[in-house]
Amino acid sequence: QFELYQVIATFASGRPAAAVLERSADNGVTFTPYQYYSSSCQSDFGMNTTIGGADGTDVICTARDSQASAGTLSFTLWRLTQRPQDITGQTAFAALFNFSLVTHIRLRILQPVTRGQSTYQVSSFQVL
Repeated sequence: QFELYQVIATFASGRPAAAVLERSADNGVTFTPYQYYSSSCQSDFGMNTTIGGADGTDVICTARDSQASAGTLSFTLWRLTQRPQDITGQTAFAALFNFSLVTHIRLRILQPVTRGQSTYQVSSFQVL
């Protein structure tokens, strides 16, 4: 296992209209969502668009990185401006630490930017 700090996927092509970053803590046997990306969180995932979670371990949906232009999708666990959290106290810190532990991550593209687009050009995929 490793402690995930940040994931950045940079697209040379347009970014997907909907995607989900998923994590596994059991060597890829099961995956659970870390963060959803969509230009319409409510219609794609039944979630409100959110900037940050209440305690840092909330799975959120953001429209921030889902524009059609080339660029990045990013997930930053520890940046307070994106995922505010109250990590005071041992229980809260333990929950956030466990949320950051992974063995595998994957980014699933669920909806293309434009109809008919079946490929994406990923220029870099960074895991920090």
